[in-house]
Amino acid sequence: MRLDGVTDICPQPDPDTWTCRAVPRGGRLPDVAAIERALKSAGDQFSLRGIEVEAVGVVSGEELRLDVTGERLRLLPLAHRVEWSFRAQRAPPISDEERDAYERLKSAAAQKPLRVRITGTLSGGALEVRRFTASPRPP
Repeated sequence: MRLDGVTDICPQPDPDTWTCRAVPRGGRLPDVAAIERALKSAGDQFSLRGIEVEAVGVVSGEELRLDVTGERLRLLPLAHRVEWSFRAQRAPPISDEERDAYERLKSAAAQKPLRVRITGTLSGGALEVRRFTASPRPP
């Protein structure tokens, strides 16, 4: 599958999580509408449950500013996981650690801006925090 704005895309979905890795050009956020159109044009056997991103930037308050592009995302607690368990026919449950990640991040960034790497679900201009690591490098 070819997708504009993407430099690399996996040839096969991961059989354990039913996910596919795609790398957007220039470190930008993925174009969700373009991905949905591409999947629809590929046939009915594909669907988009969501998009999980790994974003690097600075958290200030409840917002993340991406290092590479300056794009801004509102941060939210994790509401759902993108992965899928074929055997269970549902998304894996959210762990306690994942459920608490947003509050831990919010607390860590309460006193001053914090440079982080966040993994989470992209949802309507916001990022649902699944996990994060703080960088020792100052913002």
